[in-house]
Amino acid sequence: FGTGSYPVSVVVHPTGRFLYVTNMTDNAIAAYGIDGGIPALRRLGGSPYRAGNRPSPAAVHPSGRFLFVANLVSHNVSAFAIDAMTGALKSVTGSPFSAGQNPRGIAVAPAGKFVYVSNASSNNVSAYRISARTGALSVVPGSPFAAEKNPRGITVEPKGRYVYVANADSDTISAYAIDAGTGVLKAVPGSPFAAGKSPRSIALDPAGRFVYVTNTDSNDVSAYEMDATTGALAPIRGSPFAAGSGPYFAVSIGR
Repeated sequence: FGTGSYPVSVVVHPTGRFLYVTNMTDNAIAAYGIDGGIPALRRLGGSPYRAGNRPSPAAVHPSGRFLFVANLVSHNVSAFAIDAMTGALKSVTGSPFSAGQNPRGIAVAPAGKFVYVSNASSNNVSAYRISARTGALSVVPGSPFAAEKNPRGITVEPKGRYVYVANADSDTISAYAIDAGTGVLKAVPGSPFAAGKSPRSIALDPAGRFVYVTNTDSNDVSAYEMDATTGALAPIRGSPFAAGSGPYFAVSIGR
């Protein structure tokens, strides 16, 4: 199925009815309906939708009401309201919202209250509160929060207690505890944790027990067990595990 130029990120709506693709060269988002019985994709009317300069990662709000896109070169986050019936996108008032330099990763907390963005060139993490009514973003107190060099992949633990970030140029994983009321991040004891060479992407298993990181330059995957009480990471026996050449993206699958 055709898309725009240089597609870099794909996200599926929680209902499974819609799919969104960020096209970096076109500065746009292609939107599709998913015909599950076939299955096939059909381009939605009004697609593609304009984003910022070099849109890269995207994340859908757990409610399915909003889509957030990190724009690599314009250093901001585009926010869209999603039409529940058609899947069409409409820019949220105030969008785009300022981020750090070269945002490379984006993750929404499971409860839908906060969104976190890793900024590769400013070596930090931007944190925002999400308006439940409009989808607009407001900066969390103390944001941005320091990371290591070149933070890329970012993920939130399934219960919404911790954030993990892969730092590509320091070969580490930064771990933060989330304040449930404010969204403020606080470094987990022992953070950052050692990874392989040039970690780029990070994922947790659905139960939230294990963390997996792709190491692009050492051609392997680091695996950790997460301490549910502190959020600290301990390498699993045998880690890292060999992969193919240049592993980049890590994804979590269902139970």
